[in-house]
Amino acid sequence: MASLSTPVVAPGIASLFISLLSTHRGAQQCEIVARMTKAKLLSPPVITKVMEGVVKATTFEFDAHCLGMFTGLLGGVSTVTVECVGGIVGKLGNGDVGNTKFPALMHALVTKFGNALKESEGAKDKLLEISARGKMKGFLVKTIVQKLNKL
Repeated sequence: MASLSTPVVAPGIASLFISLLSTHRGAQQCEIVARMTKAKLLSPPVITKVMEGVVKATTFEFDAHCLGMFTGLLGGVSTVTVECVGGIVGKLGNGDVGNTKFPALMHALVTKFGNALKESEGAKDKLLEISARGKMKGFLVKTIVQKLNKL
């Protein structure tokens, strides 16, 4: 039996989280995933599967509950597919831009996965458009725009 400090690698857990976050997402569900990610209880392959599955779900939106969770998920992996990055960017357009956690999510995406952003058609332009709307607040906004312009 694995201890609580051993990352979960069971593929079934990813399916459970995808279902949970796609259909009945709320503060508690996002908090569970965020805490497991922060405690390094989910292995990178499981985190990747969760991100890819949730982004593909038609009912998923970036709301106040899941911004911090998704930022943590991005921090738990070293690579993501270009398709996953494109899906994240596509969903961000409808996200809660005024939330204080929104710039942190964009910053993590831009700084950690800039190469995938470059390869994903229209992703960079979409993020620049979101940044230019003026609703996003915080000290990270200028850094995000500078990094996007360098891509």
